[in-house]
Amino acid sequence: MKSFLYMLAVTAVVFITACSENTVSHDDGEEGLTARVEFSEGRIATLEEIEIDVYVETETGDRISDMSSIVLEHRVGEGAEWEEIDLTAHEDHFTSMHRFMTSGDHMFKVMGSRHEGDAQQVLYEMDDHMEIERAHMEMSGMLISFEHEGGEIHEGTTIGHSFWIEQMSGSGMMTGLAPTIICEESNGSIESHSATEMESGRYWAEHMFNSAGEATMTVEFMTGGMMTQASFSIPVAESH
Repeated sequence: MKSFLYMLAVTAVVFITACSENTVSHDDGEEGLTARVEFSEGRIATLEEIEIDVYVETETGDRISDMSSIVLEHRVGEGAEWEEIDLTAHEDHFTSMHRFMTSGDHMFKVMGSRHEGDAQQVLYEMDDHMEIERAHMEMSGMLISFEHEGGEIHEGTTIGHSFWIEQMSGSGMMTGLAPTIICEESNGSIESHSATEMESGRYWAEHMFNSAGEATMTVEFMTGGMMTQASFSIPVAESH
């Protein structure tokens, strides 16, 4: 019987606190402001929805919720452009439910201004990076990882997808499997692609997405005389 397994969320929480050198002093004599960022998961993988909370505080620790503007930004690697993560005001802080689409070393910063017309200032910038892992799952002694190319997916675009299949016993990447990669889109359409082994244990195929919504990417292959399937859910945005 074909079985579909889903990623398990890690329940640890990591707290990242703003550094003192990011304090901003206002000309009108207000106390300097800093931001603090909290992630709902200690280890984060792509495609996993997590909560990100941003707290803006004075030097005495009082929380500020009446910011004129506030933006959480991130980038992958030193040379990449900063991308915004939408924040919503919630009680005494700002929050976002977010799914990272690209793995790697992510940097974060918070920009904001207290009063309308003020220039945005850096309230927080991460000293180090945070590693975002590829989406992955463990099954039948194998570690199967997944990632698509190009960040956010829009309907009408053709995107490459890779599955990495590895033996957890230490035997390394599993080669020569000749998998099929299957895409089921939100409109119910299903399309199969023969995967190409781009490198040892990495299987790749392209798919053109025709509908916005939640799509499911499945890798299917034979091993030990049995059919194995692993599926990952990915969001597809409306076309620009």
